[in-house]
Amino acid sequence: MQGQNLTSGPIPKQLWSLAWPMMLSMFFHSLYNLVDAFWVAKISASAIAAVSISQIILFIMISLAMGISVGT
Repeated sequence: MQGQNLTSGPIPKQLWSLAWPMMLSMFFHSLYNLVDAFWVAKISASAIAAVSISQIILFIMISLAMGISVGT
């Protein structure tokens, strides 16, 4: 597999090559959460609240793990 040199060439093109995979990932993650909320909301308001709170806790845990992995 050939690597891509990000230190040369036009800056907008290099930024786009880094940004589009993350944008696509975030889009599908948001779509997944939206569909999940749609189906859970059919159960009850308490169920959707539980899912919303658990997503915040999961986000905090992932953020901490990423911070530790980048910092070491």
